[in-house]
Amino acid sequence: LHVLLNFRQNLTIKKDSLMYQMIEDSKNLNQEQMSNYFAESKALKLVHQAMAKKKLGKEVSEDSEQSSEIEESNLHFTVFIHKDNIIYELGRYTIMKILDGRSGGVINYGRCDSKFIDGAFKIIEKIFSNHSDKLMDFSLISVHVE
Repeated sequence: LHVLLNFRQNLTIKKDSLMYQMIEDSKNLNQEQMSNYFAESKALKLVHQAMAKKKLGKEVSEDSEQSSEIEESNLHFTVFIHKDNIIYELGRYTIMKILDGRSGGVINYGRCDSKFIDGAFKIIEKIFSNHSDKLMDFSLISVHVE
């Protein structure tokens, strides 16, 4: 979502879509208001839940028991971005915070003078070696911005 919102000028978004509605609803909000809007969005939570459970073949509704199960699940989404030779991790559900609960915001991992994929791999490898006793299931998106 962070990536799509930051590159929306390069996208064609259908006017009857949830994404279009979220962009319209949030376009005049400041950073804090926007954070709250997305953090409290029931529609966005349902999309996250549905995608997180898709591989398990379960339907998820807002009032279902699965909805509360997902709130305590190990299913997470995160995005790594390489910009100006710095690696950032975006997302409300960052890998780094799996054991501490869900967290918002951006994590700056610092300068990456090597290839982006090598730098991101080192970060991910360190995270997993620190938490190898925990089962983690996540989707990862990597974006290189020039």
